[in-house]
Amino acid sequence: MAETNKYVRRFQAFQQQIDLIEKLLGKASESEELPGSILLLLHYELFHVEEFRDITLHQAKKCSQDVQITLTRIFKRVETVSTKFAELLWKTAQDVFRWVEQDKIHHIVHIVKIVEREEQADRRALQAEQARSAHLKMTDKASGSKWKLAEGSPRQTKSYKNKLLMVLREAIAKRIADIVEADGNMYSVLDALEAVPADLKLLDDTLSKAFPQEFHILDFLIAEFHGHVHRQLESLASDTTKLEGVRSSELCALCRIITMNCFALSGFLKRY
Repeated sequence: MAETNKYVRRFQAFQQQIDLIEKLLGKASESEELPGSILLLLHYELFHVEEFRDITLHQAKKCSQDVQITLTRIFKRVETVSTKFAELLWKTAQDVFRWVEQDKIHHIVHIVKIVEREEQADRRALQAEQARSAHLKMTDKASGSKWKLAEGSPRQTKSYKNKLLMVLREAIAKRIADIVEADGNMYSVLDALEAVPADLKLLDDTLSKAFPQEFHILDFLIAEFHGHVHRQLESLASDTTKLEGVRSSELCALCRIITMNCFALSGFLKRY
């Protein structure tokens, strides 16, 4: 009876947490400016309801199918708010240049903290699964063993670090593409691309303080900027509409710029 009451109270608390998360998500979606630390608050509540869901469903694997179906239906709201939170998180990360330019780097700091928390949980889940696999091998070799089978982890890994880097990669690609598309001919494009090292320097000055060392964020930024600028320059060189009237000597200059792009950007950074 006491155990039943405990679960009833826990499910009541779960419903209250979901209500709070939905309210916070609504507040975030209605605001033109993302409220202060709302991402951290949302993640704190969501992390715990997801953990409760995962553990409960994991423990219910030996229950009847009716029980499992009922629990799945109850936890459907978790899937909904998890999806909405992920959309908000990555949309916020996509605006990295906006936050840097507006001196609102705290949004990126919060995102990194959330990613670190999820990465820690992923590592624990992987360690639990490795322990379970090792235990299975051990019990297979020793038939009749009385050891209790390791349960493993109920968590499904999220790989938030990889997702964040992918979003940043897309943001850099869009930034470079917007520079090129905003200008018509080759000369104006090349003039506009002169601002790229300044962009890279600005990101280095700000993001390097927001990311832990194991992210190697500077190496990532250099590689991404180099790659995207190089591809845009190659595209420019192959676009005949933008090369009309360009002399052969200017084409050679463009080729040299393409070849030296990586060295120029990395050399620029080494001065800081």
